[in-house]
This record gives sequence, C-alpha cells and structure tokens, in this order.
Amino acid sequence: MSCIIVGVEGIDASGQEIFSETITFGIKPIPTEFQLFPNYPNPFNAKTTIRYAIPVESVVSVIFFDLVGNEVDRISLEGCSPGYYNKTWDGRDKSGQDLSSGMYFFGLMVILGG
Repeated sequence: MSCIIVGVEGIDASGQEIFSETITFGIKPIPTEFQLFPNYPNPFNAKTTIRYAIPVESVVSVIFFDLVGNEVDRISLEGCSPGYYNKTWDGRDKSGQDLSSGMYFFGLMVILGG
C-alpha cells in the first residue's frame, strides 16, 4: 500500500501559527484488469488460498471444478469493490463434504456493475 503525507498548518489573521498537523492517507492500488492468480499452497492439503483482482464494482463467484468439468463448489461474493482479494477454499463440495484427493480447477465468474 502506498500513502500520501500532507502537512496542514493553521495561521491566524496576524500570521501566527495556531496549529500544525501531519495527516497520512493510505492509498490502495486499484487493478487495471481482472486477474486470477495461482492458488497457494499448490498442491494443497486441507485448504488453499485463491487470489484475484477486480478493476470495477462487480459480483464475483469463484467456481471449482473436478477433472471432468463438474462444478464441485462455488464461493459467491456479492458486490466486490475494485481491489485485490484473497479467499480461502477448504476443499469441500457444495454440501460440505470433503472432496477426495486429486486435481481441481477453479475459475472466476464476474458480473459487472455488481
């Protein structure tokens, strides 16, 4: 995160300083494109973290698929503001059951203007 530091001084009508303060504003970078980053750890054991970037207000879902393309789980995230996000997946299916060991794919579904 970047920041801006602003110095503020108050001076009365006679030119005397009546207060002085420094204010720091944190600036979060806003991505310029949708991005889906590699999960970590990979391979994962009990859980894995999905990282993604959203450049505009959106409704977002992270969808998980097995090797034959069946959707096994979905994490829906309503109204994401622009920014960078992390979401942890626990390796369970839609009904909360642990999935068997193996390879799974994930994708980002985005509805603009969330």
